[in-house]
Amino acid sequence: MQMMQAGNTVKLKSVIKLVVIAAILFIAGITGFNSYTIVQDGSVKVGTFLGKVNPVAYDAGLHFPINPFMVFDTYSTKDIRVSLKELRVPSQDKLKSIVDITVMLQFDGAKAPILRINGGTESEALDKYVRQKLISTILEFGKDVANAQDLYTADTQRKLQESIRDAIQGYASPYGYTIKEIMIQDITLPEVVQEQVVNTKMRQEQINQAKAEAEKERELAQKKVVVAEAERESSEQQAIARERNAQASSFAMRQEADARLYAAQKEAEGNAILQRTITREMISWKQLEIEQVKAHKYKGEVPNIVVGADYDGKMIMDMRSQQ
Repeated sequence: MQMMQAGNTVKLKSVIKLVVIAAILFIAGITGFNSYTIVQDGSVKVGTFLGKVNPVAYDAGLHFPINPFMVFDTYSTKDIRVSLKELRVPSQDKLKSIVDITVMLQFDGAKAPILRINGGTESEALDKYVRQKLISTILEFGKDVANAQDLYTADTQRKLQESIRDAIQGYASPYGYTIKEIMIQDITLPEVVQEQVVNTKMRQEQINQAKAEAEKERELAQKKVVVAEAERESSEQQAIARERNAQASSFAMRQEADARLYAAQKEAEGNAILQRTITREMISWKQLEIEQVKAHKYKGEVPNIVVGADYDGKMIMDMRSQQ
C-alpha cells in the first residue's frame, strides 16, 4: 500500500514538473515572440503596459528588444482623409442644404503618445478631434448664411473653408493634426430652392439672349451708320474732286484767255510801234522797189487773153494767140 502511494507521489511530481516546464517554455516562447516589433513606413506605434502609455513613439523599422507584454496602437503619418457625406446644414431661411465635404490631414508621429493618452486609438482620436469638430463648425457656420442658395457662391464657400481650417487647426493641432486641404465636393439645395435656381437661371438665360440680340442689332445699326458715313464721305470727296476739276478747268480757260489777250495786246503794241516807225518816204521807197522789180521782169510780151467791155457794156474776151 505504501509502495503504491509512493509511486503515485512520484508520478504527480513528474506531471507537475512537466507542466512547469511546459509553462516556462510557453512563457519563454511568448516572450521571445513578442520581444520585438516592426513598424511600417508611413506609420508609428505607441506602446501601453499595465495602463501606462510609453512616452516615446516607435517609428518605421525593427525594434528589439521590447517589453513583450506591451500592447501597441498604430497611427498613420500618411495623408489622412476625413469625409462627411450628406450633412444637413440649416440656414437663416430655415431651409436645410445637404453638403458633402472632405478634409485632408497630416499627423505628426512624434505626438502619438499624447494623442493616445487624450484621444485613444486613431479612429477614436479622428472622431473626437476632427470629425465632431468639423460637424459642429459647419452647422455653426450655417447660422450666418442668410439664404440656402448662398452656399453656391464662391465667397460663401471660401468663408466656410476658412472657418473649418481655423476651428480644426486650433482644436486638433496640439495633438499633431495639420490640415492640408478642405474640399467641398457637393452641395444639394432644398427642392424649393432648386426650382427657384432653375427659374432664375432660365430668366438669366433669356436676359442674356435678349442682350445678345440687342447687341447684335446695335452692331448691325452701327455697321449701317459706318457704311452711311463712308458713303457720305465718299460723296463729299467726289463733290470736292468735281469742284476742284471745275476750278482747274476754269483756271486753265482763264489762263488760255489771258494768254490770248496778252498775245493780242503784244501784237497790237507791235503793230502800233511798227506804224510809228514807217514814214511816207519809206512807203514811196518801197513802191519804187516794187516797180523796179516789175520792170526788170517785163519782156514786152502781150497777154494772150484780153478781157474788156464794148460801148454797150458787154464783156469782150480776146483769146487769140500770137503768131
